[in-house]
Amino acid sequence: MIGKFAISGAFNIIYIYSAELFPTPVRSMGVGMSSMSARLSGVIAPVILILGNYWEPVPLIVFGGCSLLAGALALLLPETLNHSLLETVQEGEEFGKGQGFGLKKLFRRPNSPEGSSSADDSKEEPYRQILTYDEINAGESSKV
Repeated sequence: MIGKFAISGAFNIIYIYSAELFPTPVRSMGVGMSSMSARLSGVIAPVILILGNYWEPVPLIVFGGCSLLAGALALLLPETLNHSLLETVQEGEEFGKGQGFGLKKLFRRPNSPEGSSSADDSKEEPYRQILTYDEINAGESSKV
């Protein structure tokens, strides 16, 4: 039951994240392609289960491999938090360049002195303050 819940959640996240990721001129086509990919995998799933009649581990290997591949590829997607939606294709091409896997930022100590950083850290952009949901809403309510 937990697996069904996670699959349903991931299926719906496709719509939310892909709408943020694609620039306005190609947003509808991008969301449509994301939706089609998700639905295509739902159509192929029963066929993969039937292949388990010929070799029992096939469904486990295919579903597990696809999950691991999707998780690894998701690390390549750029962070969209505190960014406005992309308006042009040029902005879309520039958005997220140089982020890579982003693991250096994840594991870097936030309180380390600036002078003690290595040569690789100096190339990265400095930390930005990440706003909480309440701080974002407080800022919007003060504009009204």
